[in-house]
Amino acid sequence: MKTLALPLFLAAALTVSAPLVAQSVPETTEVRVVGVTGDKHRGDTSPAKRHQLCDKKFSGSHWCSTKEYLEGGMDMDADDKLDTAWIRPYIVSSAYTPTYGVVYVDASTLTTNTAQINCKQWGTDESRYRGTALQRRNNDDKQIVIVRECSEKLPSLCCASVPIN
Repeated sequence: MKTLALPLFLAAALTVSAPLVAQSVPETTEVRVVGVTGDKHRGDTSPAKRHQLCDKKFSGSHWCSTKEYLEGGMDMDADDKLDTAWIRPYIVSSAYTPTYGVVYVDASTLTTNTAQINCKQWGTDESRYRGTALQRRNNDDKQIVIVRECSEKLPSLCCASVPIN
């Protein structure tokens, strides 16, 4: 085994004189749904544009992921109950199947192939492709994650960091 000699200035920079101690810092904010964009758009609207639309409507906000929506308690103000809005998928795992090729599992447990979960990387508005959306269920007014045709014009769901009460 070879020993590598470090120059003195570099060796000194790597020396730690006191042990590092991890400190617990209480969280003061959490990510929550703040509303939906006023503009409706199809599946070919880029994620960057969707983030901009959210920030324009709710300063400091961004386009929500399914993970943020679920971890944020799925809360939504009564005024902002929506019929359907685009939501960014958050992929938690993938697998290969002989029938469907690679399939992806979203944080919401929605399972589908890539062309059916994000409108071909949010690059198409063709109705034969799908993208993730949040939709109100008819029977109980709760929201569920589904896939919708990329040709549909929908608002985007917006989230932001808000103080913990």
